[in-house]
Amino acid sequence: MAILIFGCSAVTIPYDPQPLAKDPREVIRQVIMEQPDKKVPHSATVTADYIEIDTTVIRRSGPIRRRIPTMITIYFNNLGKPVLYKTSWYIVAILNKNNEERYRVYTKQEDQARLLIDALNAIAVNK
Repeated sequence: MAILIFGCSAVTIPYDPQPLAKDPREVIRQVIMEQPDKKVPHSATVTADYIEIDTTVIRRSGPIRRRIPTMITIYFNNLGKPVLYKTSWYIVAILNKNNEERYRVYTKQEDQARLLIDALNAIAVNK
């Protein structure tokens, strides 16, 4: 099992995905793009096979911080079970089948976090 560190106040919220009535690709893109300003990526593309997230990561080396453009690709046929956390935000950790975290999605709304998990599951079960 992957160990995710969010600080002392993170609480895992058990959640079993529910059937989704909406287009899962649109839900995934919308929830990713509606993250808070410091977390929202430059773009997110969702196809039938993968999610591609164009973002910037911050690398620290001592007192120096560097912003590095990064493209993250998450293939639906390699999705693990997403994990829902609660801190001051609701956080969905998107994992691969090896339980390695590929991306975190932040939202203030629990229903949005649950909807994202429903959408990821709707696509993954068909792969």
